[in-house]
Amino acid sequence: MGRAATGLRYGLGGAAVGALAMVVVLAIPPVDPPGAAAIRTRAADGHFVERFEIRPADIIAHTSDGSLGVQPFPMGIEPVGGPAAGSSVLTAKLRNTSGTVIGVASRYTLTTDNPDRPDRLWTLVITRRGTLATNCPADAAVACGSVLGGTGTFAVFRGRLEETARGAGYALTLTGTGER
Repeated sequence: MGRAATGLRYGLGGAAVGALAMVVVLAIPPVDPPGAAAIRTRAADGHFVERFEIRPADIIAHTSDGSLGVQPFPMGIEPVGGPAAGSSVLTAKLRNTSGTVIGVASRYTLTTDNPDRPDRLWTLVITRRGTLATNCPADAAVACGSVLGGTGTFAVFRGRLEETARGAGYALTLTGTGER
């Protein structure tokens, strides 16, 4: 057998092994990263309660329309706009109560002329669990967010997401029912 035939045989064999390895990797679900499982408690009314945090150092990007005094991060990021002054977008790593990064969160603030329109929108993308979207009307007296919908384990979730500012970061508390 010549060198070309041997090389071809090894090449085809390597491709077959690589294809088989890819099938195995795709067929076996990956293991959750350590500490990424949900850390929930149950409230007296039976609802699940889960807490998250965003530390100032977790901020990936932050920009505004320029009226809030927000320093754009990273430098050179474009400003956002809205129908009225006061719009901003924040994207950050999302941590569970153990401090493990479990996903990404984005907060879009849009000040509007109509108080019935959403003011703060949070979207949480949680690794291996799904996506959760919330909103809080501009006229709400407390920092709140009704769940609009979700994907994955949050597909049928109903509840609220409350935000509490912690300096340049946030504490988020998710309360509700229906997570698979």
